[in-house]
Amino acid sequence: MCVESPGRILSIFSVILVVFSAFALTSNASSAEDEPVIVTTDKGTYSPGETVKINVSLVVPLFASFSSSCQCYFVVEDLSGNTVYDLRSHSYWAQVLTFLHGPKSFGFTWNQKDDAGGQVPEGTYNISGFIAGYHPMDDPVAGGWTFIAIDEEPTATMATSYSVTLRQGWNMFSLPLVSSNYTSANLGLPTGGAVVPWDSATQSYGQAFIVGITPPSFAFPIVEGKGYWIWVPVSLTLTLFGDVLTTKHQYEWIVPPGGGWVFVGFPETNGSAVIHASDVVSLSPLPGGVLQVVWFDPVTQTYRIYIAGLPTTNFHIVPGQAYWVYISQSMIVEYGP
Repeated sequence: MCVESPGRILSIFSVILVVFSAFALTSNASSAEDEPVIVTTDKGTYSPGETVKINVSLVVPLFASFSSSCQCYFVVEDLSGNTVYDLRSHSYWAQVLTFLHGPKSFGFTWNQKDDAGGQVPEGTYNISGFIAGYHPMDDPVAGGWTFIAIDEEPTATMATSYSVTLRQGWNMFSLPLVSSNYTSANLGLPTGGAVVPWDSATQSYGQAFIVGITPPSFAFPIVEGKGYWIWVPVSLTLTLFGDVLTTKHQYEWIVPPGGGWVFVGFPETNGSAVIHASDVVSLSPLPGGVLQVVWFDPVTQTYRIYIAGLPTTNFHIVPGQAYWVYISQSMIVEYGP
């Protein structure tokens, strides 16, 4: 059984980082840097008639003036792009000159009524938040969006929140909670932010989703227990909703014959579970099944490697982050309190 040297692992990851950094910078260059807006909601799935809490955040310094008190608004569209609700049609704006100094956040609520006052049907909706133009009906200065679902029997109860800090540049991310209804499109990333999945079975990256560039129909689910690369143009904090892990969950780690890398995360639990890289080794049902655990520091943009059996290389495991784990063969692991 062969364990690759830390130097070789760092070399491999350095090449990957350079390639994907160049890709992200190229993609972001084609997007508008005048759209630094993040839109989030308090939940991902709502019962019919339930109030939707919306937060529209301008995340970069920006100065703008307005002919009225309308500085920010939101619009709801169905998946066909039809406008369901436009806040500007239901609000009175004081006709006084106002000014905006970003960053700044705006809070709104939506009662699931359409512009005619009727309850919208069940389904998926796109909520866009905008920094207004000089006049309320002018083209907006900046915007962002997210998705929500309205369902008679919601698939997830978003009872707990967890904050994940993303640093400017590349971050290794996983869902910090379970029962979450998130996709690459509705995490709350700004325009130009990228999410890149890993296919451990083929040892290759999947198609990146770039917010504001990739069509929403190409969004992919963010799966519990799996890791993702996320690139963001500015540092920010995501507030995500879900449930803590209260029972053991099984995760299938698939690699080619001979071994390979899985990209994984470990959700928050209500009891002791994985807390160090060395604990990941004990998840393997096979002796010697887990050989290395790798963590990426988004602040220094460098890697730290734990090699099984070397306690001096140990480090903490944190929900919301992701880790490379080298395994000798495919396996099913159990994780939880």
